[in-house]
Amino acid sequence: MGATQTIVNGNRHSWTSITLDADGLLIGGITSVDYSDNLEPGTPFGTDPVALGYTRGKYTADFSIEMYRAEFEALKLRLGVAGVGFMESTGIYNVAYIEKSLNGGEPIMDVIVGRISKVESSNSEGTDASKVKLTLKVIEPILWNGVPAVLPDPTALDVSFV
Repeated sequence: MGATQTIVNGNRHSWTSITLDADGLLIGGITSVDYSDNLEPGTPFGTDPVALGYTRGKYTADFSIEMYRAEFEALKLRLGVAGVGFMESTGIYNVAYIEKSLNGGEPIMDVIVGRISKVESSNSEGTDASKVKLTLKVIEPILWNGVPAVLPDPTALDVSFV
C-alpha cells in the first residue's frame, strides 16, 4: 500500500507553482530550471573480491536555467558590476514551489549556490521570444527544502562569498 498525502482540491505542485529568486532578483520569465545532485561513493576491495565497505564519496551537482533574454540581461546586471564579470560571481538561487490553490499550503524551497559557467543563446525563425540557457557550477550541496544530501565537513574552513 502506497504512502498517502493530503491533497487540497486534488492539486499538486506544477510548473506554474515555481518561482526563481536569483541572488535576490525574482525572475518570472524562466522556461526551464533543472538541478540534481550526485554522490559517488568509492568501494575499496583490497585483496578481497568482495568490497570491504564504502568511502564517503565525491559529491557533485548540476544546475541549469533557461530564461528569456530580457530576464538574462537583468540577472547579468545583478551578478556583475554593471554586468561586467557576471560569470565570476557566485549567486544564491532559491527555487520555490508554492501552489496558490493549496490555500496556505507550506511552500517548498530548494537553495542552490552556484556560478555561471556557460551561456548559450537560442534563437530561431518564428514567433518565440529569444532564450538564454545558463549552466552553473554548484559549489555547495543543494538544500532540498532545507536539507542537504550530504553532511557538511566539520574540518572545512568557513568561507563566505562576497
